[in-house]
Amino acid sequence: MKSIYRTMVLLLSMLLLIGSCAGTGAAVGGGSDVFAGQGRDESLLTAMNKAKMDAVRNAVIRMIGAPAEDAQSAQLQEVLYSSSNPNRFVYPESMETLRKENMGSIDAMDMLYEIRIRVRMDAVRNVLDTHGISSNPGNGGADSGTGEMKSGTGDNSVEEAGEVTGNKSTSEDPATAEDPASTEERQFVRSFLENMTYMVYFSEEGDVDPFLMKAAVTQANAWLANNGYRVVDSDQIEDLKADAELLYEEQTGGSISLLQWIAQRLDADVYVEIDASLTARSQSGSHYGKAIITMKMYETSTAALLGSIPYTSPETYSASSTEDALSNALQSSVYQAMPYMAEQSRLRMNEEISDGVRYNVTFINSTDSRLMSSFRRELRDEVEDLETVSQTGEETRYAIYYFGRKDEVEDLIYRVADRTPGMEYISLVLTRGKSMTFDTGLLP
Repeated sequence: MKSIYRTMVLLLSMLLLIGSCAGTGAAVGGGSDVFAGQGRDESLLTAMNKAKMDAVRNAVIRMIGAPAEDAQSAQLQEVLYSSSNPNRFVYPESMETLRKENMGSIDAMDMLYEIRIRVRMDAVRNVLDTHGISSNPGNGGADSGTGEMKSGTGDNSVEEAGEVTGNKSTSEDPATAEDPASTEERQFVRSFLENMTYMVYFSEEGDVDPFLMKAAVTQANAWLANNGYRVVDSDQIEDLKADAELLYEEQTGGSISLLQWIAQRLDADVYVEIDASLTARSQSGSHYGKAIITMKMYETSTAALLGSIPYTSPETYSASSTEDALSNALQSSVYQAMPYMAEQSRLRMNEEISDGVRYNVTFINSTDSRLMSSFRRELRDEVEDLETVSQTGEETRYAIYYFGRKDEVEDLIYRVADRTPGMEYISLVLTRGKSMTFDTGLLP
């Protein structure tokens, strides 16, 4: 008898769960927090972000039901769907692209982007609870002081298994409470990724006319600027190349590339190198060009390769000249490749700074090895990680990993120096990008 009763309960539970998923933006394949999403925009990146928020909307429908989502759509748009940072509510690394198509033309793009992605259910639920959004709009969401969701009517009130235990949000459980430090770190990472500065230049080892390559760089910079990214003006690069050859040799001894050094000088987070191969033909007074390009993205501090984007253009036509046809092919290739470059560099940079941003810090006049050891131990306790790159009596080099800005690293070093007897006279003598040089103040 007990066996029959358990079977009936199990069947009833399954029917309720199926009913809650039907027509309510149910998760698709791969887990209960995986949802489909679709976005459309003239910008590929914006279409991708819209697709992410559409997946979040489907998650909301799963949580509170389609009627409640529709009834509170204006409030949801204001507090959730209009977020400028969709990655706050999804796991970007889990994104699977199902369809990516330009429904328009090269000159008037209309990008359709369809994805499947994991949604951060706890982050979405926190927004709903904070603003009193629930499956029963009149009841005002979570009960004050208890964290319990008010029960709605119908199948859509069923809570998602694994996300809520005993009708109590797991975010209210002290055992699972978020570490404020980790929250600050995530906020720093999000801010860092949203405000990265890009520097684009072309490979000077290729045989393509520099005039055409500079036009390609201009096209890339225009795309970055038009899509809200920070970008280094190519004129600044040219000025540094012309005036700082000797300074580059003095400061680096050729240990890093000139392009990396310029990127550091101009405080870029990512530098991009464009290489191209062009072919042209003419027939009956018509001219055709084709471009094969490769975009390589590098992290500025370490020159770590973040990715390589290849793109081959269709054959382009010009009635005037082969040079014009080649220019059209090259610039259209760059334009088409830029969204992929931006997304891949962002994802890879997210991995690169998962343990903190790397700062290369040099201390000159590090004659007292015991003192430097004491200072290093004190400093290591304040950062995510610290590696000794090299150490001599003349200078000591550290790689410091820290969730903070460059000026915050400088302030931190001063604070640690103040509590390390013998290091009180330390001073900053040079800063270049994420590289800093301090004088310990010790006698040679």
